[in-house]
Amino acid sequence: MLHRLAAQTGLSYSCVVREGREVVIVARSAVHEKGERLMAHGLHLGTRLPAHATSTGRVLLASLSASELDDWLDTYDLPKLTAHTVSDRSALKTLLGEVRRLDYCMALEEHELAIQAVRGGQNVDSSDAESQREALDRKSVV
Repeated sequence: MLHRLAAQTGLSYSCVVREGREVVIVARSAVHEKGERLMAHGLHLGTRLPAHATSTGRVLLASLSASELDDWLDTYDLPKLTAHTVSDRSALKTLLGEVRRLDYCMALEEHELAIQAVRGGQNVDSSDAESQREALDRKSVV
C-alpha cells in the first residue's frame, strides 16, 4: 500500500507506532525518480522520532483522550529541537486540538531543519496528496 501511494503521488510515506515519548517507523516507502530514491536522510525502519515534534506523532497524540494526553504530558518533557519546535505544553495542546479538527498535521522543520512532513488522520483522503504537496511547497524553507 505504501509503495502504491508513493508511486501515485510522488511522495514518501511512513507508518509509525507511538512508543512512549517517540514514534517508531515500522514501514517505509519512497519514490524513485531518475533512478534515485527520494526520502529524508537517516529515516529507516526502527528510526525513533520525538512524538511532539513530528506530524505522525502529533496525529497519534491528538487521538488520545484529554486525560491520556495530560498523563502523557506529565510524563514526558518537550525538548526544543530546532527554533521551530513547539515545546510549550499549552501551545502543543492547542495545536493538537487543531490537528483533531482538521484531521491532518503539518510539521515544518520542527524535529530537523529542512524536513517538512504532512500526516493525515483517520479521515484524510489520499487523493488530497497534491494539495498537501502544494501546501508544503508554499511553506517550505530550505
